[in-house]
Amino acid sequence: MGMRSSIRYRRLPALIKVASLCAFAVSVMTVGTANAQLASIYSGSGSNGGVNIASWGSGEVAFDQNNVYTGVRSIKVTTQGMFQGGRIELADPIDLSPFIGSPSDYLDFVFRTAGQNRNNRGYGFGPGGYMGGPPNRRMTGPPNFGGYNQNNQNQYQQNVEIKNIRFVLVTSNGKRVEGEIPLKNQRRDDQGWYNLGVPFAALKSLAAGDKLKEVQVFADAPGSFYVGEIRIINDTTPIHANSLDDQTEPKDSELTFQGSADDGVTPLVYNWNFGEIKGDKGVDAVGRRVTHTFRKSGDYIVTLTVSDLYGFKKPSVTTCRVRITL
Repeated sequence: MGMRSSIRYRRLPALIKVASLCAFAVSVMTVGTANAQLASIYSGSGSNGGVNIASWGSGEVAFDQNNVYTGVRSIKVTTQGMFQGGRIELADPIDLSPFIGSPSDYLDFVFRTAGQNRNNRGYGFGPGGYMGGPPNRRMTGPPNFGGYNQNNQNQYQQNVEIKNIRFVLVTSNGKRVEGEIPLKNQRRDDQGWYNLGVPFAALKSLAAGDKLKEVQVFADAPGSFYVGEIRIINDTTPIHANSLDDQTEPKDSELTFQGSADDGVTPLVYNWNFGEIKGDKGVDAVGRRVTHTFRKSGDYIVTLTVSDLYGFKKPSVTTCRVRITL
């Protein structure tokens, strides 16, 4: 059974006016029998959802009506790396003062990835590769990851997966605050949308009086992703690790363990202990889906600990029994 969500939508300061239903707005929503408010940065409504968009570096950005999470359109961002992507400029900057330092107020993003298998034209983290960041900024990194090889200018296919979304918050006073949101091991809905948030308590460079005027988004691999929605919410939903199935298998068999949890919008970390060493509570594997081979027969207690990536919510623990036969 899933846990009842405890996400609440906070009221913005009175100085923010509702211009129209098609522009940037503070929308009233009903949750159960109580009214609450949603602080919407981008909601996919109207001709442009109350924002202007522009590319950053050699990235590309455009409105898209074929992949919609809410409203009538999303924002498609095509990136070659962590410094090439898109800019989302707010028509009306948002005063972030009410949310500064809060562990339960989240900057919430809805993303969906697409098209990671692309010709790489030499942008990225490789030797000699240029990123779409500040002019003349030369980046270096691991060989054969998106770099431009001056000895071999042929395009090549690279089977890569977007695992992290990088974001930069730009305030009216020129401050730039950045972070990353992991997609790997996170839950998606049946349409492939990730709904993940960053608590304002983790955005330590923000201060009272800062007003958000722009959000920049990038990815850690060549490809495209969609921004379905950006908002500010209050989320106190506890983490609840769902139960695991007991297993009985012969020794030397590779067993698969699949974890899941309910948690609101918090990015989660899945740590496994396979119980092979008595008294050892260390981490033997990390991830929602892991495999393990038991070499000796016997009964084992496998423990899954699901925790908040940012450490503000209490972890949740579940176990299962594994019987290994001869």
